[in-house]
Amino acid sequence: MAMTIGGKTPQSIEIDGKAVQSLAIGGEVVWSQQEQVDYFYIQNAYNGPNTVILTKTGSPTTGSTLEWSTDQETWGTVAYDSNNQLEIPLASQYDKVYFRSTDGFSSSNNNYYVFSSSQSINAGGDIWTLIDFTSEIVPDVPEYGFYRLFYNCSTLIEVLDLSIPNISDNGLSTCFTGCTSLTTGPDLSNVTSVGNGGLRSCFYNCTALMTAPDLSNVTSVGNYGLSTCFGSCTSLTTAPDLSNVTSVGNYGLQTCFRSCTSLTTAPDLSNVTSVGDSGLYSCFNGCTSLTTGPDLSNVTSVGNSGLAQCFQGCENLGEATAPNISNLTVNYVLANWLNGAGTQATGTKVVRVPTGATINTGDSGIPSGWTRVNY
Repeated sequence: MAMTIGGKTPQSIEIDGKAVQSLAIGGEVVWSQQEQVDYFYIQNAYNGPNTVILTKTGSPTTGSTLEWSTDQETWGTVAYDSNNQLEIPLASQYDKVYFRSTDGFSSSNNNYYVFSSSQSINAGGDIWTLIDFTSEIVPDVPEYGFYRLFYNCSTLIEVLDLSIPNISDNGLSTCFTGCTSLTTGPDLSNVTSVGNGGLRSCFYNCTALMTAPDLSNVTSVGNYGLSTCFGSCTSLTTAPDLSNVTSVGNYGLQTCFRSCTSLTTAPDLSNVTSVGDSGLYSCFNGCTSLTTGPDLSNVTSVGNSGLAQCFQGCENLGEATAPNISNLTVNYVLANWLNGAGTQATGTKVVRVPTGATINTGDSGIPSGWTRVNY
Protein backbone atom coordinates (compact mmCIF):
# COMPACT_ATOMS: atom_id res chain seq x y z
CA MET A 1 0.00 0.00 0.00
CA ALA A 2 1.30 3.47 -0.89
CA MET A 3 -0.09 6.77 0.31
CA THR A 4 -1.13 9.47 -2.12
CA ILE A 5 -2.70 12.89 -1.70
CA GLY A 6 -4.73 14.14 -4.61
CA GLY A 7 -3.39 11.23 -6.64
CA LYS A 8 0.24 12.21 -6.07
CA THR A 9 2.89 10.91 -3.70
CA PRO A 10 3.86 13.67 -1.23
CA GLN A 11 7.47 14.81 -1.26
CA SER A 12 7.54 15.56 2.48
CA ILE A 13 5.30 15.20 5.55
CA GLU A 14 5.32 17.20 8.78
CA ILE A 15 3.62 16.28 12.06
CA ASP A 16 3.38 19.00 14.71
CA GLY A 17 5.76 21.10 12.62
CA LYS A 18 8.46 18.43 12.43
CA ALA A 19 9.47 16.54 9.30
CA VAL A 20 9.12 12.76 9.50
CA GLN A 21 11.22 10.18 7.65
CA SER A 22 8.46 7.57 7.30
CA LEU A 23 4.81 6.94 8.11
CA ALA A 24 3.25 3.58 9.03
CA ILE A 25 -0.41 2.57 9.35
CA GLY A 26 -1.21 -0.69 11.11
CA GLY A 27 2.46 -1.59 11.13
CA GLU A 28 2.82 -1.16 7.35
CA VAL A 29 5.03 1.60 5.99
CA VAL A 30 2.89 3.56 3.56
CA TRP A 31 5.29 6.44 2.93
CA SER A 32 8.99 7.10 3.39
CA GLN A 33 11.17 10.12 2.61
CA GLN A 34 12.91 9.60 -0.71
CA GLU A 35 16.21 11.18 -1.51
CA GLN A 36 15.51 13.86 -4.06
CA VAL A 37 17.18 13.58 -7.45
CA ASP A 38 18.43 16.87 -8.82
CA TYR A 39 17.39 16.27 -12.42
CA PHE A 40 19.02 18.17 -15.25
CA TYR A 41 16.75 21.06 -16.18
CA ILE A 42 16.36 24.04 -18.47
CA GLN A 43 14.77 27.14 -16.98
CA ASN A 44 12.97 29.95 -18.76
CA ALA A 45 15.02 33.11 -18.13
CA TYR A 46 12.79 35.26 -20.33
CA ASN A 47 10.01 37.44 -18.94
CA GLY A 48 7.35 35.80 -21.05
CA PRO A 49 6.57 32.62 -23.01
CA ASN A 50 9.49 30.53 -24.25
CA THR A 51 10.01 27.30 -26.16
CA VAL A 52 12.72 24.76 -25.34
CA ILE A 53 13.82 22.74 -28.36
CA LEU A 54 15.59 19.38 -28.33
CA THR A 55 17.00 18.39 -31.72
CA LYS A 56 18.23 14.91 -32.60
CA THR A 57 20.99 14.48 -35.18
CA GLY A 58 21.62 11.04 -36.63
CA SER A 59 20.58 7.97 -34.69
CA PRO A 60 22.10 7.95 -31.21
CA THR A 61 22.40 4.41 -29.90
CA THR A 62 21.65 5.71 -26.42
CA GLY A 63 18.97 8.00 -25.07
CA SER A 64 16.07 5.70 -26.01
CA THR A 65 14.68 6.06 -22.48
CA LEU A 66 14.92 9.86 -22.47
CA GLU A 67 11.98 11.44 -20.65
CA TRP A 68 10.86 14.96 -19.83
CA SER A 69 8.66 16.60 -17.20
CA THR A 70 7.62 20.05 -16.06
CA ASP A 71 6.77 19.00 -12.48
CA GLN A 72 9.15 16.05 -11.77
CA GLU A 73 6.14 13.83 -11.15
CA THR A 74 4.51 13.22 -14.53
CA TRP A 75 7.09 12.07 -17.08
CA GLY A 76 6.65 11.70 -20.82
CA THR A 77 8.80 9.87 -23.33
CA VAL A 78 10.54 12.16 -25.80
CA ALA A 79 8.81 12.00 -29.19
CA TYR A 80 10.14 13.90 -32.22
CA ASP A 81 8.39 15.65 -35.09
CA SER A 82 9.32 15.31 -38.76
CA ASN A 83 12.29 17.63 -38.19
CA ASN A 84 13.64 15.37 -35.43
CA GLN A 85 12.75 18.00 -32.85
CA LEU A 86 10.79 18.10 -29.60
CA GLU A 87 9.36 21.52 -28.69
CA ILE A 88 8.30 22.16 -25.10
CA PRO A 89 6.52 25.45 -24.29
CA LEU A 90 7.26 27.23 -21.01
CA ALA A 91 4.57 29.78 -20.23
CA SER A 92 6.28 31.98 -17.64
CA GLN A 93 9.66 33.16 -16.44
CA TYR A 94 11.40 30.67 -14.12
CA ASP A 95 9.33 27.73 -15.41
CA LYS A 96 11.48 24.61 -15.85
CA VAL A 97 11.52 21.46 -17.94
CA TYR A 98 13.41 18.45 -16.57
CA PHE A 99 15.07 15.61 -18.46
CA ARG A 100 16.27 12.17 -17.40
CA SER A 101 17.43 8.89 -18.91
CA THR A 102 18.69 5.46 -17.89
CA ASP A 103 20.79 4.53 -20.92
CA GLY A 104 22.86 7.58 -21.78
CA PHE A 105 22.52 10.52 -24.11
CA SER A 106 24.61 11.38 -27.20
CA SER A 107 26.87 8.63 -28.52
CA SER A 108 29.16 9.98 -31.29
CA ASN A 109 30.03 13.06 -33.35
CA ASN A 110 27.37 12.00 -35.87
CA ASN A 111 24.70 10.92 -33.40
CA TYR A 112 23.85 13.50 -30.76
CA TYR A 113 21.26 15.78 -29.18
CA VAL A 114 21.29 19.60 -29.02
CA PHE A 115 19.28 21.93 -26.79
CA SER A 116 18.18 25.38 -27.95
CA SER A 117 15.33 27.79 -27.27
CA SER A 118 13.36 30.67 -28.70
CA GLN A 119 14.25 33.03 -25.81
CA SER A 120 16.77 33.24 -22.95
CA ILE A 121 17.34 30.15 -20.80
CA ASN A 122 19.42 28.89 -17.88
CA ALA A 123 20.54 25.31 -17.30
CA GLY A 124 21.20 23.41 -14.09
CA GLY A 125 20.86 20.23 -12.06
CA ASP A 126 22.98 17.09 -12.14
CA ILE A 127 23.91 16.50 -15.75
CA TRP A 128 24.59 12.84 -15.06
CA THR A 129 20.84 12.27 -14.74
CA LEU A 130 20.85 12.40 -18.55
CA ILE A 131 23.08 9.31 -18.42
CA ASP A 132 21.39 7.22 -15.69
CA PHE A 133 19.32 8.92 -13.03
CA THR A 134 18.87 5.60 -11.19
CA SER A 135 22.59 5.06 -10.63
CA GLU A 136 23.73 5.02 -7.01
CA ILE A 137 27.22 6.03 -8.16
CA VAL A 138 27.74 9.20 -10.15
CA PRO A 139 28.92 7.97 -13.57
CA ASP A 140 31.66 9.58 -15.62
CA VAL A 141 30.64 11.55 -18.68
CA PRO A 142 30.88 8.85 -21.39
CA GLU A 143 32.57 9.24 -24.75
CA TYR A 144 30.73 11.95 -26.71
CA GLY A 145 28.16 11.93 -23.90
CA PHE A 146 27.39 15.67 -24.10
CA TYR A 147 28.89 16.48 -27.47
CA ARG A 148 27.36 19.73 -28.79
CA LEU A 149 24.87 19.80 -25.91
CA PHE A 150 24.23 23.56 -26.34
CA TYR A 151 26.07 24.07 -29.64
CA ASN A 152 25.57 27.65 -30.92
CA CYS A 153 22.83 28.22 -28.35
CA SER A 154 23.03 32.00 -28.22
CA THR A 155 20.08 32.12 -25.79
CA LEU A 156 21.87 30.27 -22.98
CA ILE A 157 22.58 32.88 -20.29
CA GLU A 158 23.68 31.03 -17.16
CA VAL A 159 24.67 27.60 -15.98
CA LEU A 160 23.28 27.81 -12.46
CA ASP A 161 24.26 24.66 -10.58
CA LEU A 162 25.21 22.24 -13.34
CA SER A 163 27.48 19.66 -11.72
CA ILE A 164 29.66 17.59 -14.03
CA PRO A 165 31.62 14.47 -13.03
CA ASN A 166 34.77 13.06 -14.66
CA ILE A 167 35.08 13.46 -18.42
CA SER A 168 35.86 10.64 -20.85
CA ASP A 169 37.10 11.07 -24.43
CA ASN A 170 35.24 13.89 -26.23
CA GLY A 171 32.71 13.94 -23.37
CA LEU A 172 32.12 17.71 -23.49
CA SER A 173 33.65 18.43 -26.88
CA THR A 174 32.02 21.58 -28.39
CA CYS A 175 29.43 21.39 -25.58
CA PHE A 176 29.00 25.19 -25.27
CA THR A 177 30.63 26.30 -28.54
CA GLY A 178 29.09 29.55 -29.77
CA CYS A 179 27.06 30.23 -26.61
CA THR A 180 27.66 33.94 -27.06
CA SER A 181 25.48 35.01 -24.10
CA LEU A 182 26.95 32.60 -21.55
CA THR A 183 28.78 34.48 -18.78
CA THR A 184 29.73 31.67 -16.35
CA GLY A 185 30.66 28.07 -17.08
CA PRO A 186 29.49 24.93 -15.24
CA ASP A 187 30.95 23.48 -12.05
CA LEU A 188 33.89 21.27 -13.07
CA SER A 189 35.39 21.03 -9.58
CA ASN A 190 34.71 17.27 -9.44
CA VAL A 191 36.73 16.59 -12.58
CA THR A 192 40.12 14.99 -11.93
CA SER A 193 41.05 13.93 -15.46
CA VAL A 194 40.16 15.19 -18.91
CA GLY A 195 40.18 12.44 -21.54
CA ASN A 196 41.28 12.78 -25.14
CA GLY A 197 39.30 15.67 -26.62
CA GLY A 198 37.31 15.84 -23.36
CA LEU A 199 36.90 19.64 -23.37
CA ARG A 200 37.95 20.28 -26.95
CA SER A 201 36.43 23.57 -28.15
CA CYS A 202 34.02 23.33 -25.20
CA PHE A 203 33.66 27.12 -24.76
CA TYR A 204 34.99 28.22 -28.13
CA ASN A 205 33.64 31.62 -29.15
CA CYS A 206 31.76 32.15 -25.88
CA THR A 207 32.40 35.86 -26.24
CA ALA A 208 30.56 36.86 -23.03
CA LEU A 209 32.26 34.27 -20.79
CA MET A 210 34.00 36.18 -18.00
CA THR A 211 34.66 33.42 -15.45
CA ALA A 212 36.32 30.14 -16.35
CA PRO A 213 35.10 26.94 -14.65
CA ASP A 214 37.01 25.48 -11.71
CA LEU A 215 39.52 22.89 -12.99
CA SER A 216 41.64 22.89 -9.83
CA ASN A 217 41.35 19.12 -9.27
CA VAL A 218 42.40 18.10 -12.77
CA THR A 219 45.73 16.24 -12.71
CA SER A 220 46.05 15.13 -16.33
CA VAL A 221 44.98 16.48 -19.71
CA GLY A 222 44.71 13.94 -22.52
CA ASN A 223 45.45 14.38 -26.21
CA TYR A 224 43.46 17.39 -27.46
CA GLY A 225 41.94 17.49 -23.95
CA LEU A 226 41.67 21.30 -23.72
CA SER A 227 42.45 22.08 -27.34
CA THR A 228 40.78 25.41 -28.29
CA CYS A 229 38.71 25.07 -25.10
CA PHE A 230 38.51 28.85 -24.51
CA GLY A 231 39.51 30.05 -27.97
CA SER A 232 38.08 33.48 -28.83
CA CYS A 233 36.56 33.96 -25.38
CA THR A 234 37.22 37.67 -25.69
CA SER A 235 35.74 38.62 -22.28
CA LEU A 236 37.71 36.06 -20.27
CA THR A 237 40.21 37.81 -17.98
CA THR A 238 41.54 34.98 -15.79
CA ALA A 239 42.40 31.45 -16.85
CA PRO A 240 41.14 28.43 -14.89
CA ASP A 241 43.21 26.94 -12.08
CA LEU A 242 45.37 24.17 -13.58
CA SER A 243 47.82 24.05 -10.67
CA ASN A 244 47.42 20.30 -10.12
CA VAL A 245 47.99 19.28 -13.73
CA THR A 246 51.20 17.26 -14.08
CA SER A 247 50.99 16.09 -17.69
CA VAL A 248 49.68 17.57 -20.93
CA GLY A 249 49.09 15.17 -23.81
CA ASN A 250 49.67 15.72 -27.52
CA TYR A 251 47.87 18.92 -28.55
CA GLY A 252 46.49 18.99 -24.99
CA LEU A 253 46.44 22.80 -24.65
CA GLN A 254 46.80 23.62 -28.32
CA THR A 255 45.17 27.02 -29.04
CA CYS A 256 43.46 26.72 -25.66
CA PHE A 257 43.34 30.50 -25.06
CA ARG A 258 43.95 31.70 -28.60
CA SER A 259 42.55 35.20 -29.19
CA CYS A 260 41.46 35.66 -25.58
CA THR A 261 42.19 39.35 -25.90
CA SER A 262 41.15 40.24 -22.32
CA LEU A 263 43.17 37.50 -20.63
CA THR A 264 45.59 39.10 -18.17
CA THR A 265 46.53 36.08 -16.05
CA ALA A 266 47.86 32.79 -17.40
CA PRO A 267 47.00 29.47 -15.71
CA ASP A 268 49.34 28.01 -13.10
CA LEU A 269 51.28 25.25 -14.89
CA SER A 270 54.08 25.05 -12.35
CA ASN A 271 53.46 21.35 -11.60
CA VAL A 272 53.48 20.21 -15.22
CA THR A 273 56.46 17.93 -15.91
CA SER A 274 55.67 16.67 -19.41
CA VAL A 275 54.21 18.27 -22.52
CA GLY A 276 53.39 16.15 -25.57
CA ASP A 277 53.74 16.98 -29.24
CA SER A 278 52.29 20.46 -29.87
CA GLY A 279 51.01 20.34 -26.29
CA LEU A 280 51.13 24.14 -25.91
CA TYR A 281 51.13 24.96 -29.60
CA SER A 282 49.69 28.45 -30.13
CA CYS A 283 48.21 28.21 -26.64
CA PHE A 284 48.20 31.98 -25.94
CA ASN A 285 48.42 33.20 -29.53
CA GLY A 286 46.79 36.62 -29.80
CA CYS A 287 46.34 37.16 -26.05
CA THR A 288 47.12 40.83 -26.39
CA SER A 289 46.56 41.68 -22.69
CA LEU A 290 48.75 38.92 -21.24
CA THR A 291 51.88 40.26 -19.52
CA THR A 292 53.46 37.14 -17.98
CA GLY A 293 53.56 33.59 -19.27
CA PRO A 294 53.12 30.52 -17.03
CA ASP A 295 55.99 29.02 -15.07
CA LEU A 296 57.23 26.00 -17.07
CA SER A 297 60.43 25.45 -15.10
CA ASN A 298 59.37 21.96 -13.96
CA VAL A 299 58.72 20.72 -17.49
CA THR A 300 61.50 18.25 -18.25
CA SER A 301 59.96 16.46 -21.24
CA VAL A 302 58.66 18.25 -24.34
CA GLY A 303 57.45 16.73 -27.60
CA ASN A 304 57.88 18.09 -31.11
CA SER A 305 56.65 21.70 -31.49
CA GLY A 306 55.70 21.62 -27.82
CA LEU A 307 55.61 25.43 -27.43
CA ALA A 308 55.58 26.49 -31.08
CA GLN A 309 53.83 29.86 -31.58
CA CYS A 310 52.82 29.71 -27.92
CA PHE A 311 52.93 33.49 -27.29
CA GLN A 312 52.73 34.71 -30.86
CA GLY A 313 51.14 38.16 -31.02
CA CYS A 314 51.11 38.66 -27.23
CA GLU A 315 52.12 42.26 -27.68
CA ASN A 316 52.16 43.17 -23.96
CA LEU A 317 54.08 40.10 -22.81
CA GLY A 318 57.15 40.94 -20.72
CA GLU A 319 58.18 37.55 -19.30
CA ALA A 320 58.28 34.00 -20.63
CA THR A 321 59.72 30.85 -19.07
CA ALA A 322 61.25 28.12 -21.22
CA PRO A 323 60.93 24.45 -20.19
CA ASN A 324 63.70 22.82 -18.20
CA ILE A 325 65.53 20.97 -20.98
CA SER A 326 69.19 21.35 -21.92
CA ASN A 327 68.73 21.90 -25.66
CA LEU A 328 65.90 24.21 -26.61
CA THR A 329 66.88 24.35 -30.28
CA VAL A 330 65.73 20.87 -31.31
CA ASN A 331 62.41 19.44 -32.56
CA TYR A 332 60.90 22.89 -33.12
CA VAL A 333 60.16 23.06 -29.39
CA LEU A 334 60.18 26.88 -29.39
CA ALA A 335 59.43 27.53 -33.06
CA ASN A 336 58.23 31.15 -33.32
CA TRP A 337 57.06 30.97 -29.71
CA LEU A 338 57.68 34.72 -29.22
CA ASN A 339 56.92 35.92 -32.75
CA GLY A 340 55.40 39.40 -32.42
CA ALA A 341 55.43 39.19 -28.62
CA GLY A 342 56.31 42.11 -26.34
CA THR A 343 56.08 44.81 -29.00
CA GLN A 344 54.00 47.03 -26.67
CA ALA A 345 55.51 45.90 -23.36
CA THR A 346 57.35 48.42 -21.19
CA GLY A 347 60.43 47.80 -19.06
CA THR A 348 62.83 44.88 -19.33
CA LYS A 349 61.52 41.88 -21.23
CA VAL A 350 62.81 38.61 -19.82
CA VAL A 351 63.13 35.03 -21.06
CA ARG A 352 63.81 32.64 -18.17
CA VAL A 353 66.05 29.79 -19.32
CA PRO A 354 67.63 26.79 -17.51
CA THR A 355 71.24 27.48 -16.54
CA GLY A 356 73.54 26.16 -19.26
CA ALA A 357 70.74 25.40 -21.72
CA THR A 358 71.23 26.00 -25.44
CA ILE A 359 68.68 28.33 -27.01
CA ASN A 360 68.35 30.15 -30.32
CA THR A 361 68.24 33.89 -30.80
CA GLY A 362 65.23 35.43 -32.52
CA ASP A 363 61.53 34.60 -32.33
CA SER A 364 62.27 30.89 -31.84
CA GLY A 365 64.35 31.56 -28.73
CA ILE A 366 65.36 34.94 -27.31
CA PRO A 367 64.18 37.77 -29.59
CA SER A 368 66.04 41.02 -30.05
CA GLY A 369 65.36 43.34 -27.14
CA TRP A 370 64.73 40.48 -24.70
CA THR A 371 67.11 39.49 -21.87
CA ARG A 372 68.11 35.99 -20.84
CA VAL A 373 67.76 35.23 -17.12
CA ASN A 374 68.92 31.81 -15.90
CA TYR A 375 67.00 29.77 -13.38
